[in-house]
Amino acid sequence: MTKVESAAWASPLDLTGAVRDHMLRRPRCHPLDLTVAGARAVFAASPKHHLLLLVGGDRLASTVCRCDLDCAPDPGCPASTFGTVQGRTINAHAPIAVVHQHMVRHRIRRLAVVDDARHLLGLLCLKARMDGFCTDAGVEAMRDAR
Repeated sequence: MTKVESAAWASPLDLTGAVRDHMLRRPRCHPLDLTVAGARAVFAASPKHHLLLLVGGDRLASTVCRCDLDCAPDPGCPASTFGTVQGRTINAHAPIAVVHQHMVRHRIRRLAVVDDARHLLGLLCLKARMDGFCTDAGVEAMRDAR
């Protein structure tokens, strides 16, 4: 295991606390006018991108995953047209043990973390092995290594 992989995978599974205790606090966000072509380019640039967060100000307007774009005929259309927030958001106060169980059962790897007014607070990022959550430090280490 490389130093970068070690930094990203170092933390053991900790299911104490709430979502806010395990979320990424600096997720990469995209503007509402991101086109289908732009979203496809983001996905093509990195296999680590699973969910694009489209924001207006500090509010989450939509989320887009790769499969949302399968039926998008016009690459110039806004990607938000094909996205949704339903089933892709979680409140920061939700208990992490319950959320982890739900994510594993339904094979969900990413959830946008929002408050009651849908202000984006972060991203809950379940690791590929589903044995823990990504950390800001681990994500930064992987970005720096690219």
